[in-house]
Amino acid sequence: METFFHLSLALLSPGSIIENGNFGRMLNRYLPNGRFDLALLYREEVFELVRRRDYSDKPSRFKSIFLLKNMKEALQYMEYNAPDHNMYEVEIVDTSKPLHEGPWTPVFPFGGALRKYAYDFASVYWQGKILPVKLERGLVFPREVIVESPVKVLRRVSLQ
Repeated sequence: METFFHLSLALLSPGSIIENGNFGRMLNRYLPNGRFDLALLYREEVFELVRRRDYSDKPSRFKSIFLLKNMKEALQYMEYNAPDHNMYEVEIVDTSKPLHEGPWTPVFPFGGALRKYAYDFASVYWQGKILPVKLERGLVFPREVIVESPVKVLRRVSLQ
């Protein structure tokens, strides 16, 4: 069985099941007077709109779990987006569910209009175009995998 890597703040034991859809659940809980990232919510709504309109065979980010293909890519993602997270090697529980690979960077534009960026990046994301990106610490291959299935923790990766 193919394994992947997942990042989480939670401390999990081997055999733990991580349910898919937590990202969408968190976005659905945004309250008008709460602490939230409106630009992130907007971007994700555009991603879902473009997916439903043009790529309906792809899994929804709202219902998926986010994975990384290998440890090198997981370490790169962790460095830029999740430095305090724990890394887990996992396997997909329901392997009949489709996977989608898309780029995780840039998260937000480095200048320019958010609306244009969101639509342009959604199109690139759903086409699966993954090109190396030069970030401040070097070249990054920004690939993430999404799947609408829970995953099973095989082990916590020691990074020390």
